[in-house]
Amino acid sequence: MYGDVTLSIINIISEALVAAVVLILVGKIVVFTVTRTARRARIVDRQLHTIREWFWFIWALLAIIILVNILGLTSATAALTVSGLVGLAVTLALQTTLSNVISGLLLINDGTLRIDDDICYFSIKGKVIRIGMRNVLVQTEDGNVAVISHNAIATGAIVNLSARSRLMSS
Repeated sequence: MYGDVTLSIINIISEALVAAVVLILVGKIVVFTVTRTARRARIVDRQLHTIREWFWFIWALLAIIILVNILGLTSATAALTVSGLVGLAVTLALQTTLSNVISGLLLINDGTLRIDDDICYFSIKGKVIRIGMRNVLVQTEDGNVAVISHNAIATGAIVNLSARSRLMSS
């Protein structure tokens, strides 16, 4: 009788440890990929640090929900319901921000924009001086700074005047 209980506890603990290790490894792979992409786009270290912090916070919440379920402290239905509601609330609250961040990551990954690129976006023509988490700062020819959201760039017609060879070879 005690042998079965001990074996069951060992199985639960080993499943939880395997899940924790897998979650950590996958998290590190994702963070490495995002960091490499951000460095290639020359994103400021402060912004990269913020991206990593938010990723690990969300990843930790997911890990806690999975581990609580594996340890049997709650049912799978309750864990899925809570995680679904939390995910829905976060997604709705941050819909525009998440859209801009994801659009920015895709623009950076595609190599569409880099710092010092000369671009033309509708009536805005100038040099990219900063790529943020949610927007791009462009110094116009008359010295003003235009702020353009990543989402607007991703859905609009942008002309990159200085990256022809880089974009054509991709």
